[in-house]
Amino acid sequence: MTIAATAISITLGDNNELEKGINNLTYIKRFIVAVTDSAGNAVPNAAFTKSVDLPFYLKGPAWNGTKFSCPNEDANRNGFLDVGEDADGDGKSTPPKADVVISGDSKTGANGLAVIQVEYAQSVATWLEYEVKVTTNVEGSEGTAQKSYVTSFVKGDEENGSFLIPAYGKNACNAPN
Repeated sequence: MTIAATAISITLGDNNELEKGINNLTYIKRFIVAVTDSAGNAVPNAAFTKSVDLPFYLKGPAWNGTKFSCPNEDANRNGFLDVGEDADGDGKSTPPKADVVISGDSKTGANGLAVIQVEYAQSVATWLEYEVKVTTNVEGSEGTAQKSYVTSFVKGDEENGSFLIPAYGKNACNAPN
């Protein structure tokens, strides 16, 4: 009998909870990363990479009304505003990559699990779509798990949250704020 100890599968999970972060300025969403072998056994100390992408940002007059879904202006994700990428003409790349930060473990524990998190300023809640991606080496090829989300807020903050003001403007994607 051969026992596989090589990572063969990676999963990204979450719950419906969101918490307030640093000095009540941010929101935090946590995720669980699970890595198993071909028999479904936990793979301890499995290295993985994590990333977050912002494929779309939202514009509109109200956080809870109709919104325009705008593609990230940094189309090639190089961190620079290249010629032709400034759709709204404001002179900067929208949204800024730093509007959502990912952190946490990069290796599973003895149980094959690890915790990662995304954190963002409360002012961008409801105004960004983001994708979390985790990747591990799978016997010479990559195993990947990816999920998409919209930034949200903690219940009760809809009364006076900073996200009530549009983070990226009120007008259409190709119009100045």
